[in-house]
Amino acid sequence: MQNRRKRSKTRINFWQDLMTFILFLAVIFTAFSDTVLHQWSGAGLVAAVFIHLGLHWRWFVATGRRFTKKLPHRIRLKLILNLAMLVVFLLLSCSGIIVALIYAPGVTTFHIVCFYLFAGLLALHLALNWKWILSQLLHIISILSRQKKPILGKI
Repeated sequence: MQNRRKRSKTRINFWQDLMTFILFLAVIFTAFSDTVLHQWSGAGLVAAVFIHLGLHWRWFVATGRRFTKKLPHRIRLKLILNLAMLVVFLLLSCSGIIVALIYAPGVTTFHIVCFYLFAGLLALHLALNWKWILSQLLHIISILSRQKKPILGKI
């Protein structure tokens, strides 16, 4: 039962992470084309990130408590990176709200700088977690390939 629950939680984490990443891409692609869609996808991304934090909150707390004690360097690096991402994301979100409400060229520049910083941190985050991402993708592909019915039904 414990193993099934862990697999279920892992699957939820994967799909939620994928949706968060898709929203991030939507925010990027709408940034220069559709302001309203950019704002709405940005609001969705904020919600998705807070759901992501909620799903991983126990890890944050447990790892934070052990930060000064014996902890593998990779885990310590992940915690520092995740905290940096959170701070930059909050700055990015707040500056985005200000830009949406008033015209402020200085804040717009700050918003863009925060975006590039966040994108770089996200790339590092994905690089540190690529084994987990790949294993989840392969697992989903193996499940889909074992299904007897086509995914989309008959076309």
